[in-house]
Amino acid sequence: MARTAFFLLLVYILLAFGQIVAAQVKAIDRDMFSDVYRRSDPMVGHVSWRSTSEEIRIVQGKKILATIVTENVSNDTWREKATAVSDGKEKVSESINLKGTFFCRTDAGQWKKASFNCSSGPGRFVPPDYEGTGNASVEVLMVDGMPVQLFNFHVRYKDADGAEKSYQRKFWVSAQGRRLKEQASIALTGTNEIVDSFTETFEYDLRDLKIARPIK
Repeated sequence: MARTAFFLLLVYILLAFGQIVAAQVKAIDRDMFSDVYRRSDPMVGHVSWRSTSEEIRIVQGKKILATIVTENVSNDTWREKATAVSDGKEKVSESINLKGTFFCRTDAGQWKKASFNCSSGPGRFVPPDYEGTGNASVEVLMVDGMPVQLFNFHVRYKDADGAEKSYQRKFWVSAQGRRLKEQASIALTGTNEIVDSFTETFEYDLRDLKIARPIK
């Protein structure tokens, strides 16, 4: 862990002085990958942010495209709009949380008040349940003239039905520790057919972001 931290610090200094454009890929353990992923979560130590995620999943042979936009004023004040499209049909679910009081509606219908998260949206990407440790790595890249750490994780596993699949997750972290982007996918190893893919991007410091109460 100490050697990896020193490596990242050294690369950052070299990048800051324009000595290198991209660092060599460095293998890391899964614990470090998970720790950085947890610490870069915008819900940890960050306020006023927006994320936009897109997911394509195959369910019983049908393709579902889900887009979710989340706007966060604080950890207990946020709103989310989820749009799911399948077989040419679109369903839009909206939810608002104002300090533990929830409001939800579907397809621009009437808002409803609840004491729990009443969203009927498609849900977010869920990592598979697998055995084994997989392989994790990190490299430092220059993005818009700034150093960014790219973390990558990959593992092959067999699901409950015995099908062999490949799971990959990567995410980009700024020098300030903010997660900028994230991607994940699950594919069949024999055909490389992707059965679930996910991309999410983040924006921060939205000082003018306000969330109003939709009904009394």
